[in-house]
Amino acid sequence: MAGLAGHVNYNLIPSVIYTWPEVASVGFTEEQLKEAKVEYKV
Repeated sequence: MAGLAGHVNYNLIPSVIYTWPEVASVGFTEEQLKEAKVEYKV
């Protein structure tokens, strides 16, 4: 907009798998955080 390039943070876009029971996620996986050496709480 306004002549500026857009930016999308794909890590914040939710995803879902339509099964029973349903499965959904938002953000990083625990494995991705471990690889990046980021502190986190579960």
